[in-house]
Amino acid sequence: MSLQPIHVYRQLLRSSAAAFRNDAFMLQAAQAEIRSKFEESRAVSDAAAQQELLEEARQAGEFIRSSIVQAACTDRGTYEIKVGEEHVGGVIEEVTPGMKLPRPKKK
Repeated sequence: MSLQPIHVYRQLLRSSAAAFRNDAFMLQAAQAEIRSKFEESRAVSDAAAQQELLEEARQAGEFIRSSIVQAACTDRGTYEIKVGEEHVGGVIEEVTPGMKLPRPKKK
C-alpha cells in the first residue's frame, strides 16, 4: 500500500495537536519540526525511498499518539497526568528530579 505524503503530514499534525493541546510552545516546536523534515525530504525522487520516509513519519505519528503524555500543574503545585486509552502499551519514561525539559525561549 502506497502512503500519500499529504495524509501522513496531516496525521502527524493531528497527533502533535492532540499530544500538545495545552502547550503552545511544544505544539509550535513540533509543527515546525514536522514541516522541516517534510521540506528536507521534498527532493527525494526515488519511490522506494519516499515510501520509507513516509512509513517512518507514520510510525512517528503513532509514537506521538501512544507515548506522549503531558503533565499539568495543579492548584496544589503538583503535576498530574491523564493517561488515555491510546497510551496503553506505550513506552514509559520516568520523569525524575533534575531532568532537563525543553523551555520556551525568552524573547
